[in-house]
Amino acid sequence: MINNSHTIKEKDFKNHGNESHVTPLVRTHDLAIGYRRKKQHKIVARHIDIALHPGELVCLLGPNGSGKSTLMRTLAGIQPSLSGEVHLKNHPIKAYNQKRLSKELSLVLTERQQTGNLSVYSILTLGRYPYLNWLGQLQEKDKNIIKWAIRETGIAPFINSHIDKLSDGEKQKVMIARALIQETPVIILDEPTAHLDLPNRIGIIRLLKKMARDTGKAILLSTHELDLALQAADAIWLIMPDQSLTTGVPEDLVLNGTFASAFRKEGLQFDDQTGSFKFHEWDGKKTVALHGGKATRIWTVRALEREGYAIASKGDFNIVIRENGADTIWHIEYEDRAYEFSLLEHVIQFLRHPEHREIAENNSIYSTKTLAWEKI
Repeated sequence: MINNSHTIKEKDFKNHGNESHVTPLVRTHDLAIGYRRKKQHKIVARHIDIALHPGELVCLLGPNGSGKSTLMRTLAGIQPSLSGEVHLKNHPIKAYNQKRLSKELSLVLTERQQTGNLSVYSILTLGRYPYLNWLGQLQEKDKNIIKWAIRETGIAPFINSHIDKLSDGEKQKVMIARALIQETPVIILDEPTAHLDLPNRIGIIRLLKKMARDTGKAILLSTHELDLALQAADAIWLIMPDQSLTTGVPEDLVLNGTFASAFRKEGLQFDDQTGSFKFHEWDGKKTVALHGGKATRIWTVRALEREGYAIASKGDFNIVIRENGADTIWHIEYEDRAYEFSLLEHVIQFLRHPEHREIAENNSIYSTKTLAWEKI
């Protein structure tokens, strides 16, 4: 129950309105999150001091089970903290009543929502509930906001469908649209791109990024899309293995090694040159000297590393990439012979099977018809 002496009144928000452009919309102090048990508490993260500012898109990252969803629920006021404080617009989150909170913060969780057999449009109208009059009627402004969210999230084709007839990805887009319709200064989304294909994942992230920039909303989302987070986030909140939380811009966290240490695992390596993870292990035995190429070189390196080869100044093989317009030739020198291939598939097949090297001749390619080495 909320103590009336701490309940926020409308005038309190007006008094703080002019500060919103310089102060965080959400901030915590020495926050500990987890679950309350009868005899002891289960802490999943502690000593959390974070701030979510207007106009920011922040990505929350961390290994599975690190407490990302727990943190989001705690920030949204639907799960109590174990200790510490959460403030929304300079007021304790627990001081908000439900109606006032729903005008300040919208939340999209990964749990299945109890929506019954409602139509998609009916669910979207729920986003305007905090603003409706006592008759519960949508005004023209409400309808225009709903139309905008439908257009931006691309859900028009199934707007009249029942929600239980949609795929998981379609349901996810509906819930994101409802959060946009709610028109809150803070939006918190737990894995909003889950169940979406790549074009839709990029589209949602781009939309959220644009909204943060154009409207000054503070948007926090958790995701396993590490590459998208590195490209799109203004800041990253990273839950570490020791239950602490580190924050910073993506580039700083990569350059100082924090990002790699958060996801360190045997057989997994973060490449700070490409901003991606590698799961290939090099045994120190196979090397390739690679020369030439531009975009082709990048993909050649990926293919070679996948096969367990390391790139070195001198190697077991000497490969020269020759580009001529749209045509690419991989010239391979091995022992006292040279071979040329027009596809990386054939290069890899050659490297995999030593027995083929003995019968291959200069200017040979791998024939996809006979599955044998043939002279051009």
